Amino acid sequence: MGGVVTAVTTGADGRRTAELEVWVRRADRRLSTVGWAACPVSL
Repeated sequence: MGGVVTAVTTGADGRRTAELEVWVRRADRRLSTVGWAACPVSL
């Protein structure tokens, strides 16, 4: 399983959210997207 951060957004309340795309490598060695995720970001 792998993934990449596609964006970091800042909401009206000032909170930052990371948006991600998640994928797996199939048996034929090709990548297949399995979903998207978002999570809060804090420093």
